[in-house]
Amino acid sequence: THHVAASLEGFARHLARIGLEPVVGPPPFWKQLSSAAGEVLDDLLSPAHGLSEPFVARTVSRLLPIDCHLQISSSMPIRDLDFFAQPCTDPSVMRIHPPMANRGASGIDGVLST
Repeated sequence: THHVAASLEGFARHLARIGLEPVVGPPPFWKQLSSAAGEVLDDLLSPAHGLSEPFVARTVSRLLPIDCHLQISSSMPIRDLDFFAQPCTDPSVMRIHPPMANRGASGIDGVLST
C-alpha cells in the first residue's frame, strides 16, 4: 500500500502537470453499471413483487411533479428514497425543489420540528 500526503488541489495539479487529462462526467463503465443496476431494481421493485417501502420510494420519485415540495419523514423513508429513488439524469427536468428532511436523534424529533 502506498500513501500520498497531499491536499486534493495539490494532487490534482500534480496529475495535470504530468499530463493526465481531466474527464468530464462519469466514465462509460459507471454509466453502464448504473443502468444495469437500475434495470434490476425496476424488475425487483415492480408491482408484481407486491407493495414494499422500497417500491413506494421508487414510485414516488418517478411520479412527483417537477415543481413540487417533498418533505420526507423519519429515518427509514429517508433511507428508502436515498437508496431506491429513480435518479434524474436529464438536467432539463431536474426538480426545482430538492426533497427535504429533518433528522433528529431518535427519528421522530425531525418530524415534530417541521
